[in-house]
Amino acid sequence: MNGRNSAFILVALFALGFAMYFLSDGRNERITSVEPTTALSSSEVDSTHRPERAARGGKSVPANAPEIARPITLLDRYVQSTDLLELVAQLRADADAGDADAARIIAKAYDECFPYAANHKTLDVDLISRNRSEPERSIALAQRATQLQRCAGFISTGVIKVGVARDADATANNLSDLTGQAARLVSDLSIRRADDGPYEMSASEMDLAQKIALSQDAEAIAVLSGTTDLPQDIYAWQLVACDLGRDCGANGYVMRQQCLLVGQCVAGNYREFIRRKALPPDQFEAAQIREREILQAIKAGDVSHLFP
Repeated sequence: MNGRNSAFILVALFALGFAMYFLSDGRNERITSVEPTTALSSSEVDSTHRPERAARGGKSVPANAPEIARPITLLDRYVQSTDLLELVAQLRADADAGDADAARIIAKAYDECFPYAANHKTLDVDLISRNRSEPERSIALAQRATQLQRCAGFISTGVIKVGVARDADATANNLSDLTGQAARLVSDLSIRRADDGPYEMSASEMDLAQKIALSQDAEAIAVLSGTTDLPQDIYAWQLVACDLGRDCGANGYVMRQQCLLVGQCVAGNYREFIRRKALPPDQFEAAQIREREILQAIKAGDVSHLFP
């Protein structure tokens, strides 16, 4: 699979298809380092971007000061969940009452589990073992174990129907949060491309794209990668989202989907996947240069040149 085709598969998974978006707490983070390293895990990369100022009052925090625990978010609960059906049940009342965060997490749970509930063979041990050689086989089996645990309730009950998942997606896409706005921006641009219409963003669209970038909202920024059709730029924005806290670790959601649904299993985090599977060396280096440029622009508070 060449870099361009792989990039568009990722956009379909992460921006427009089954892979809806996590609720992001990135707006509560602030970048202080702009030199992510390929060899780092996503959690290690994230640690290089810890804030140097207190969340309130703007006071400097000494380098050796103990880190203050932040509240557990719905995203944290989602990422850490071992039973997404139970999590959805816990959030249903809040979502029905208009809680946008709960509605987005429910949609994300449906999107994550629907492919496996609709096609049980996707997680069939014998099929995985027969169709893959080592080390991909072992990686896929480990990813399968995690995914099966998270989605077992949905798979066994059969409660995810096509219409249910589609309605949840529509609800999430219509939310007014930044992720929803980013998804609609990407959709509008995609429609224009398909109709051979103007590719360039309008002034209002560029304003929105800049607002999303400066928000440091990891999930909205991941979706924003769909505003370009250059593979190295798509992956650069995806890496920025990882730097800002998206679940890009070796056993995270992004890598599970990539392995189990796309069939590309890599021992390592999302950066390692891009290096080994998605881009040739020159484009991978270009993506990392662009990643650093984006991070520096966000840190400086001026991203206007990123959306010409």
